[in-house]
Amino acid sequence: MGDAFTFNCSDLKRKIESKFWLNIPDEFLPHMRLDDATFQPFLCADSAFALSPSLMKCFEVDHPTHEQSNFNYALIRTRRVVECAFGRLKKRFPILKNSRLSDPIFAQKVLGVLCALHNYIEGFGVENMLLHDAGVLNHLTCMVCMEM
Repeated sequence: MGDAFTFNCSDLKRKIESKFWLNIPDEFLPHMRLDDATFQPFLCADSAFALSPSLMKCFEVDHPTHEQSNFNYALIRTRRVVECAFGRLKKRFPILKNSRLSDPIFAQKVLGVLCALHNYIEGFGVENMLLHDAGVLNHLTCMVCMEM
């Protein structure tokens, strides 16, 4: 199964289409405005995904204009940042490569815990201490995930 197929079968896609995927508090709405335009959140995707009002992907034309090329470049760089972030998480926490995370509710909880743990490690520089004994971090991650 590819990413587009998984997304098309997901609750996330249904929530996005129902316009209920992000409940943005009023105090953040001014940050989503520029002059008279309000910017809505969107997903960045590759060419396997179907274009929609809440999903952006590159222009797929033989001879893109200068503006289209600039847009494609910016979108590709944005996707790369997200992909690198998940790559760092997968490298640090091998449990993310495990197929046991096929349950979306469980996966959401695990990812939340691992992001918090990742931010703690990055913020306090404790990775060397945790990794001094080989496998301690992975063992800790597995223990946390089993508690959910």
